[in-house]
Amino acid sequence: MGSPPKTNLAWGATAGFQAGFGWIATGLGIVALLERRRKAYVLIDGGYLTLALVLMGTILGGWR
Repeated sequence: MGSPPKTNLAWGATAGFQAGFGWIATGLGIVALLERRRKAYVLIDGGYLTLALVLMGTILGGWR
């Protein structure tokens, strides 16, 4: 077994963005299509949650 990967602010922010955009915003987009909601709904809610995960990832990446 090798040593654990090194993390930093950029790694945490990237992981947060990938989780937020890849899982949250995409999932909201699919639900919004089925519910026939406006694009602004996905942009606002998906953007807010993606930003929150980027900030969380940045904090955790810098903390470690």
